[in-house]
Amino acid sequence: MNGPGRYRLRVYARVTDEYEQHLIVAYPGRSTKKVVYRAQ
Repeated sequence: MNGPGRYRLRVYARVTDEYEQHLIVAYPGRSTKKVVYRAQ
């Protein structure tokens, strides 16, 4: 990511029998509110 400012993150996780995968997506955002859709 380049530059100052706020960014939003979206994190995906997938677990299989052999390994665990993670994907983290970051993109510019304006919101200051924290939103949790599903807590583990």
